[in-house]
Amino acid sequence: RTPGFEQLGRPLATRRIAPLPAKGTVVRPRLLKLLDRGADRSFTLVSAPAGSGKTELLAQWIESGGAPGPVAWAPLARDHSDPHRLWADVVASLGAAHDAFATLAAPPRGELRPFRTSVINTLSGVDEVLVLVLDDLQLVGSAETIRDVGWVLDNAPANFRLVAATRSDPLLRLQRLQVAERMSEVRAADLAF
Repeated sequence: RTPGFEQLGRPLATRRIAPLPAKGTVVRPRLLKLLDRGADRSFTLVSAPAGSGKTELLAQWIESGGAPGPVAWAPLARDHSDPHRLWADVVASLGAAHDAFATLAAPPRGELRPFRTSVINTLSGVDEVLVLVLDDLQLVGSAETIRDVGWVLDNAPANFRLVAATRSDPLLRLQRLQVAERMSEVRAADLAF
Protein backbone atom coordinates (compact mmCIF):
# COMPACT_ATOMS: atom_id res chain seq x y z
CA ARG A 1 0.00 0.00 0.00
CA THR A 2 0.98 3.58 -0.56
CA PRO A 3 2.53 5.14 2.56
CA GLY A 4 0.17 7.40 4.43
CA PHE A 5 -3.07 5.59 3.61
CA GLU A 6 -3.65 5.04 7.31
CA GLN A 7 -4.95 8.63 7.21
CA LEU A 8 -7.65 7.88 4.65
CA GLY A 9 -11.22 7.73 5.83
CA ARG A 10 -11.14 10.77 8.11
CA PRO A 11 -13.39 13.79 7.53
CA LEU A 12 -12.15 16.23 4.89
CA ALA A 13 -12.97 19.27 6.99
CA THR A 14 -10.74 18.35 9.92
CA ARG A 15 -7.83 16.26 8.66
CA ARG A 16 -5.74 15.58 5.60
CA ILE A 17 -7.01 12.22 4.40
CA ALA A 18 -4.62 11.25 1.65
CA PRO A 19 -0.90 11.61 1.23
CA LEU A 20 0.53 14.29 -0.99
CA PRO A 21 1.82 12.83 -4.24
CA ALA A 22 5.34 11.54 -3.80
CA LYS A 23 8.19 13.38 -5.50
CA GLY A 24 8.30 12.32 -9.09
CA THR A 25 4.57 11.52 -9.17
CA VAL A 26 2.84 13.06 -12.12
CA VAL A 27 -0.16 15.15 -11.17
CA ARG A 28 -2.74 14.87 -13.95
CA PRO A 29 -5.21 17.77 -13.81
CA ARG A 30 -7.22 16.42 -16.77
CA LEU A 31 -8.02 13.23 -14.82
CA LEU A 32 -8.78 15.16 -11.64
CA LYS A 33 -11.30 17.24 -13.62
CA LEU A 34 -12.80 14.04 -15.03
CA LEU A 35 -13.33 12.76 -11.47
CA ASP A 36 -14.71 16.15 -10.39
CA ARG A 37 -17.29 16.07 -13.21
CA GLY A 38 -18.29 12.53 -12.27
CA ALA A 39 -18.74 13.35 -8.58
CA ASP A 40 -22.37 14.32 -9.12
CA ARG A 41 -23.19 10.74 -10.14
CA SER A 42 -23.79 7.96 -7.65
CA PHE A 43 -21.10 5.62 -9.03
CA THR A 44 -17.63 6.22 -10.40
CA LEU A 45 -15.73 3.30 -11.87
CA VAL A 46 -11.95 3.58 -12.21
CA SER A 47 -11.05 0.45 -14.15
CA ALA A 48 -7.60 -0.26 -15.59
CA PRO A 49 -4.81 -2.86 -15.36
CA ALA A 50 -2.40 -3.10 -12.44
CA GLY A 51 0.12 -0.27 -12.26
CA SER A 52 -2.07 2.19 -14.17
CA GLY A 53 -2.16 4.64 -11.27
CA LYS A 54 -5.77 4.18 -10.10
CA THR A 55 -5.04 4.41 -6.38
CA GLU A 56 -2.63 7.31 -6.80
CA LEU A 57 -5.16 9.19 -8.94
CA LEU A 58 -7.89 8.78 -6.33
CA ALA A 59 -5.52 9.84 -3.54
CA GLN A 60 -4.62 12.98 -5.51
CA TRP A 61 -8.27 13.71 -6.19
CA ILE A 62 -9.12 13.49 -2.50
CA GLU A 63 -6.08 15.54 -1.53
CA SER A 64 -7.05 18.21 -4.08
CA GLY A 65 -10.43 18.64 -2.37
CA GLY A 66 -12.31 17.29 -5.38
CA ALA A 67 -14.39 14.85 -3.37
CA PRO A 68 -17.82 16.40 -2.71
CA GLY A 69 -17.81 15.46 1.00
CA PRO A 70 -16.16 13.27 3.64
CA VAL A 71 -14.42 10.20 2.23
CA ALA A 72 -14.40 6.68 3.63
CA TRP A 73 -11.54 4.70 2.07
CA ALA A 74 -11.78 0.91 2.23
CA PRO A 75 -8.73 -0.93 0.84
CA LEU A 76 -9.96 -4.40 -0.08
CA ALA A 77 -8.31 -7.83 0.03
CA ARG A 78 -9.33 -11.36 -0.95
CA ASP A 79 -10.90 -12.01 2.46
CA HIS A 80 -13.46 -9.30 1.68
CA SER A 81 -15.24 -11.92 -0.45
CA ASP A 82 -16.86 -12.73 2.89
CA PRO A 83 -19.71 -10.17 2.97
CA HIS A 84 -19.59 -9.90 6.77
CA ARG A 85 -15.90 -8.96 6.64
CA LEU A 86 -16.50 -6.48 3.81
CA TRP A 87 -19.35 -4.72 5.62
CA ALA A 88 -17.50 -4.67 8.94
CA ASP A 89 -14.58 -2.86 7.29
CA VAL A 90 -16.81 -0.58 5.21
CA VAL A 91 -18.75 0.49 8.31
CA ALA A 92 -15.49 1.11 10.17
CA SER A 93 -14.32 3.33 7.28
CA LEU A 94 -17.65 5.14 7.16
CA GLY A 95 -17.48 5.64 10.93
CA ALA A 96 -14.06 7.27 10.58
CA ALA A 97 -15.44 9.57 7.87
CA HIS A 98 -18.73 10.58 9.50
CA ASP A 99 -19.99 10.51 13.08
CA ALA A 100 -23.36 9.11 12.00
CA PHE A 101 -21.68 5.75 11.38
CA ALA A 102 -19.50 5.75 14.49
CA THR A 103 -22.11 3.92 16.56
CA LEU A 104 -23.33 1.53 13.85
CA ALA A 105 -22.43 -1.98 14.98
CA ALA A 106 -20.59 -4.42 12.75
CA PRO A 107 -22.84 -6.78 10.82
CA PRO A 108 -24.11 -9.80 12.74
CA ARG A 109 -23.58 -13.31 11.43
CA GLY A 110 -26.43 -14.54 9.29
CA GLU A 111 -28.77 -12.60 7.03
CA LEU A 112 -27.34 -9.22 5.98
CA ARG A 113 -30.41 -7.54 4.50
CA PRO A 114 -31.47 -5.90 7.81
CA PHE A 115 -27.90 -4.67 8.30
CA ARG A 116 -27.68 -3.25 4.76
CA THR A 117 -31.01 -1.54 5.40
CA SER A 118 -29.57 0.07 8.55
CA VAL A 119 -26.63 1.35 6.45
CA ILE A 120 -29.13 2.92 4.00
CA ASN A 121 -31.14 4.42 6.86
CA THR A 122 -27.99 5.89 8.39
CA LEU A 123 -26.98 7.36 5.01
CA SER A 124 -30.44 8.93 4.77
CA GLY A 125 -29.80 10.76 8.04
CA VAL A 126 -26.52 12.31 6.83
CA ASP A 127 -26.97 15.91 5.71
CA GLU A 128 -24.03 16.04 3.32
CA VAL A 129 -22.56 14.00 0.49
CA LEU A 130 -20.60 10.97 1.70
CA VAL A 131 -18.08 9.21 -0.55
CA LEU A 132 -17.08 5.55 -0.17
CA VAL A 133 -13.97 4.44 -2.06
CA LEU A 134 -13.57 0.68 -2.54
CA ASP A 135 -9.95 0.19 -3.64
CA ASP A 136 -8.98 -3.08 -5.38
CA LEU A 137 -12.57 -4.23 -5.85
CA GLN A 138 -11.34 -6.97 -8.23
CA LEU A 139 -10.09 -8.89 -5.17
CA VAL A 140 -13.67 -9.51 -4.03
CA GLY A 141 -14.35 -12.77 -5.83
CA SER A 142 -17.79 -13.43 -4.41
CA ALA A 143 -20.75 -12.65 -6.67
CA GLU A 144 -22.95 -12.49 -3.55
CA THR A 145 -20.78 -9.78 -2.00
CA ILE A 146 -20.74 -7.75 -5.23
CA ARG A 147 -24.55 -8.07 -5.41
CA ASP A 148 -24.70 -6.68 -1.85
CA VAL A 149 -22.63 -3.67 -2.96
CA GLY A 150 -24.97 -3.25 -5.94
CA TRP A 151 -28.02 -3.41 -3.68
CA VAL A 152 -26.66 -0.64 -1.47
CA LEU A 153 -25.83 1.45 -4.55
CA ASP A 154 -29.34 0.92 -5.95
CA ASN A 155 -31.06 1.81 -2.68
CA ALA A 156 -28.79 4.53 -1.30
CA PRO A 157 -30.04 8.09 -1.00
CA ALA A 158 -28.88 10.84 -3.36
CA ASN A 159 -26.12 11.99 -0.97
CA PHE A 160 -24.12 8.74 -1.36
CA ARG A 161 -21.26 8.34 -3.83
CA LEU A 162 -19.49 5.04 -4.47
CA VAL A 163 -16.09 5.07 -6.16
CA ALA A 164 -14.59 1.71 -7.15
CA ALA A 165 -10.98 1.22 -8.25
CA THR A 166 -10.55 -2.13 -9.95
CA ARG A 167 -8.54 -4.05 -12.53
CA SER A 168 -11.69 -5.48 -14.11
CA ASP A 169 -15.31 -4.43 -14.28
CA PRO A 170 -17.34 -5.63 -11.30
CA LEU A 171 -20.47 -7.72 -11.76
CA LEU A 172 -22.70 -4.74 -11.15
CA ARG A 173 -25.44 -3.64 -13.55
CA LEU A 174 -23.12 -1.21 -15.30
CA GLN A 175 -25.22 -0.77 -18.45
CA ARG A 176 -28.26 0.13 -16.37
CA LEU A 177 -26.20 2.68 -14.41
CA GLN A 178 -24.85 4.13 -17.67
CA VAL A 179 -28.30 4.42 -19.27
CA ALA A 180 -29.66 6.08 -16.12
CA GLU A 181 -26.69 8.49 -16.21
CA ARG A 182 -25.75 7.47 -12.66
CA MET A 183 -22.22 6.35 -13.56
CA SER A 184 -18.99 8.02 -14.57
CA GLU A 185 -15.94 6.14 -15.78
CA VAL A 186 -12.17 6.47 -15.87
CA ARG A 187 -10.71 3.73 -18.05
CA ALA A 188 -7.26 2.50 -19.05
CA ALA A 189 -7.32 4.74 -22.13
CA ASP A 190 -7.88 7.77 -19.87
CA LEU A 191 -5.01 6.78 -17.55
CA ALA A 192 -2.58 6.05 -20.39
CA PHE A 193 0.14 8.62 -21.08
